[in-house]
Formats: sequence, C-alpha cells, structure tokens
Amino acid sequence: MKKVLSGFLLMAAAGCAAAGCAGDDGVVVYTGPVFVTGDPAQPIAAAVSVDRAGKIVGVHAEVPAAGEVDLRVLPGVLALPGLHDAHLHLAGIGRLFEEIDLGGAVTVDEARGRVADFAAAHPGIAVLQGRGWDQNRFPGRRYPTWKDLDEIGERPVYLRRIDGHAAWVNRPMLALAGIDAGTPDPDGGRILHDEDGEPTGILIDNAVDLVLDILPEPSAADRERWLLAGAEACAEAGLVAAHDMGLTGVDVAALSRLDAAGELPLRVFGYLEGSEPGILDLLDHVSPGDRFEIAGVKFYADGALGSRGATGSSTPRSSIPTISTSLSPPERWPRCSPRIALRIWAGPAVGWARTGSSAPMPGGPCSTGGLSWPSARTPRSNRRTRWPASTRRSRARTPPDHRRADGGRSRN
Repeated sequence: MKKVLSGFLLMAAAGCAAAGCAGDDGVVVYTGPVFVTGDPAQPIAAAVSVDRAGKIVGVHAEVPAAGEVDLRVLPGVLALPGLHDAHLHLAGIGRLFEEIDLGGAVTVDEARGRVADFAAAHPGIAVLQGRGWDQNRFPGRRYPTWKDLDEIGERPVYLRRIDGHAAWVNRPMLALAGIDAGTPDPDGGRILHDEDGEPTGILIDNAVDLVLDILPEPSAADRERWLLAGAEACAEAGLVAAHDMGLTGVDVAALSRLDAAGELPLRVFGYLEGSEPGILDLLDHVSPGDRFEIAGVKFYADGALGSRGATGSSTPRSSIPTISTSLSPPERWPRCSPRIALRIWAGPAVGWARTGSSAPMPGGPCSTGGLSWPSARTPRSNRRTRWPASTRRSRARTPPDHRRADGGRSRN
C-alpha cells in the first residue's frame, strides 16, 4: 500500500494516455480516494494507473470498468501529491544513525546522559561525535560548557548543534585543537569564554573549523553511505523529493552514482556548496539524471538565529545575548560571473543562507556589474483547486517527522 501511494505521489511519468495503459502487463489501476494531481489541466482524478516500478502511467477522469483492468480500491478520502522538503542535508540525516542523537533533549543532564551511554556502548571509538542539542530547550536557555562533559572521560567529544552553526566540545577536544584563552576568534566565527576568559567549549560558526581541521575527513564511501541512509529515511517518512542544500563535489559524485544505479528512493535537487573551490565547474559537467540533478548554488552570508550567530539578530525584547557573526563580510559576498549567471538563467538558482537583516544584499541575489539575473523557472499557476465538498474537511495533514541535519562542514 505504502509503495503504491509513494508511486502515485512521485507523479513521475504521466506519459501514456489512460486508455492505452489499461491493458499493459503489470499495470494496476487504483481508485477509492479523490486523487489531486497538481496538473492544472486535470486537477482531480478518479483513478490512476501504476506500473511495476511504482510510477504513474495513466490518470483517469473516470474509474475504468473492473473487468477491463486490474482494479484495486484504496482506503481514505483524499490522495495528495507527494511532499517535497525544501531544505535538508541527506548526509547529515544518514550520519545521525552512526552518531549520538541529541535531538529533543530538554536538559543538559539528558544530553550528557546520551553521550555517556553512547561512550559506554562504543569503547573503541576514538572521537565521540553527535548532533542535535539545542540550548533553547535547556532551563534558562543557557549554553552548555565543557564542564558538563567532564565525566565522560578523556576521549575528545564533538557535538554539533541542531542547526550545524555551533559545536559543543569537551576539554580534551579543546586541548587537541589548541584552543585556549589566547586563541583569537577566526573570521566569521566566535569562541565563547567564561568570566575568567577561558573557552567554555562552545564554538560558533567558523570557529567550528578549528575542530574540524583536526578531525579526519569522512571518506567518499562514508559520504555515499550517509547520503543513501538519509534518502531512505526521508522516503520512509513520506517524502518523495528533497532539496539538499550544500553538496560537495564528493556528494555530487556519490549521488550521481546512486542515481545511475537506480538506488535513490526519492528525487534529489542539489544545491552546490558555493565556498568549495572549483565547485561551480560542476554546473557545466553534471547532467540531470533520473532522480538527481543540480538545482543551484548555496552561499553563506551570516549565522543562524538559534545559535545566535545571525547578523543583526538581537532584539530589544530578548534577554538572551547574541553572538553576531558574518561568515563572509558583505564586501566579500561573491557576485556571479557571467558564465554562472547564464547557467542560472537556464536553470539552476543561487540560494543565500542569510538570516540577519543588518546589511543589504549587494546587487541582488546574483549580479554581474550591477545587472540582476533572475531565475527563469516557470511560476506556478495561481489557480486554486476546486475541492469536492466531500473532501473539504479532510485537507489537514501533519508533515512527516524527520530531522534536519547536515554532514561535513555545511553550516545549515
């Protein structure tokens, strides 16, 4: 049942006419709920034909006669097009299955307990890594410190915040990275200190790189394994497509291989990590596949609200201190070259990860010599679907419960 509905929601191949699909070998016609197609020419369907691969091969305005087709009735009142996640990181989601999951922890003690349990269960892991903590859930909304991890032992601990814009590390990790009271803040980052001037174990934005630079880089096999695990988790949660924001060249190669092998369980629209040297060349060399394509490029302007690193994010109503960071000062924000701008005009878009509001974007989101280059994507129809009276009370739905995460150095 779930596989069939997933096939409908993909809306992947509305290729053949309804009448021509009825007799195809292996094709099943499903009816029961009202099918919302997303197609302005035929917004509502009474039945859909699905092939063995789970793809739509026919959309029917009326239910075919049962004797002419393999007709099956589904439960429910309404079947909607599949959910697309607009911003996630597949590798980060997949990586969570191999690390400490701190998501949802409401106290520092609970977070520390999860770290301790993982450490006890994995005595052979040299560096304990995890993700998902959020100080806004903790009493007083205070940041944790290395002291809160002292009982874990002498193994280095590196814990990424839920948004990837901050890290919580223990004393052995600070020592390993050479971070002490005299370590200056890097450009676009901040090392938090206590009242005595000593580092607390919280690193904001680019300061996280001080730790990342001494950790071993994940292998290409690691990245591919995490990407596939993340994609499978998203598909299991009910997603049919996702926008992965901040792919490295290694990620692009891995997703291309998975796509060519027919192993991607959902469509992936990738945005390249704009800070990686040479990454923009992939726009000219990677062609769209069956379920993976490059949709654009992502650049970073500042930090995030949750980790208090967004430029201009403090408000008079907030008693919580803000650590404002500009990952790339406005005068250094990249302007697209004519070649990239033309590529954007033809398809891929530029995405800016910018949360604060203290400085204007120079020349628009992407410009050359003051000339703006808008995306050429076709705007969606403004026409509203006319809902059948019997379904108007059944439209509410709960989005799938899946975590947002990133892998590697991606900030969001």
